[in-house]
Amino acid sequence: MSAGHAYVFLIYGMYYCMNIVTEQQDTPCAVLLRACQPISPLEALSQNRYAKPYTELTSYQKKNFSNGPGKLAKALAITKNQNKMSLLQNDFFLFEKENDTPSHICVSARINIDYAQEYALKPWRFFEAQ
Repeated sequence: MSAGHAYVFLIYGMYYCMNIVTEQQDTPCAVLLRACQPISPLEALSQNRYAKPYTELTSYQKKNFSNGPGKLAKALAITKNQNKMSLLQNDFFLFEKENDTPSHICVSARINIDYAQEYALKPWRFFEAQ
């Protein structure tokens, strides 16, 4: 599909992950949604992720709330139902734009992929500075 569409897939037969397609149709290129800092609505996200209220989560559960692509997808209730959906419409979106630009985008090598040989050190990890 073309840029701006979701590509949702199943890994290990049990975890959904979501990519955002970034290139023209028939050019395979996408960005994996790897993790996020949950902000709102915490109660709904907590129910999706752990099936209990946010106030009942342990510190370990809060720390590991959405720090991986499968955990993130579960918290956001992303399933195969969102596969191929456009992210350019109001039917399915991840956040509402509050500011025109992020405060500061950082770039680093990806983490925990030592097996990736020469790709382990590529600057393919992007995150917003805290």
